[in-house]
Amino acid sequence: PNEDLLTACEENYKIGIRHLYQSSQALGGDYWTVKQLENSQLMVCVADFAGHGVSVAIDTFRLHNYLMEYVNYSYSPAKILKDMNDNFYRMLPTGQYLTCFLGIIDTSRNTITYAGAAAPPAILINNGESVSLDCSGTPIGAYPKAEYTEQVVSFYEDSVLLIYSDALVEINGDNKTLFTRDSL
Repeated sequence: PNEDLLTACEENYKIGIRHLYQSSQALGGDYWTVKQLENSQLMVCVADFAGHGVSVAIDTFRLHNYLMEYVNYSYSPAKILKDMNDNFYRMLPTGQYLTCFLGIIDTSRNTITYAGAAAPPAILINNGESVSLDCSGTPIGAYPKAEYTEQVVSFYEDSVLLIYSDALVEINGDNKTLFTRDSL
């Protein structure tokens, strides 16, 4: 998302949004976005297509267009993921898939409703205590029929949510990583 959108989200929802994105040497399929919804709701999504290259980069563009349009018709993360799977299963070549965390923060209810599709576990910090959010589920586009589980957890004014792609914990070229799942 561009800085104007992030600033608008921060002003409208009183939420601080911080991000780190570092481009690799190859085109990849890591993607994240936010979208302002009605009233007090803000959608956040982190997704990662398997593989690298031009076709994967094009798929992230398709995902962005899909999310920006479809989320206008449903505020259910589980339903959005199911419908994404139905569409991307028909569109992607065999063996291609994506992982995804999709959440809707509701600042009036102090909740986040989320669903996952084989994404790394998000980390939520409430009142100084951290918990891993279950983001398991069927990768999108891998199988013709998939169901996704929606969960609702508290998200207070001082809550912190860390959502990331597996690039944060994968081994780099020097056989090292800054983080393990446990050290995050």
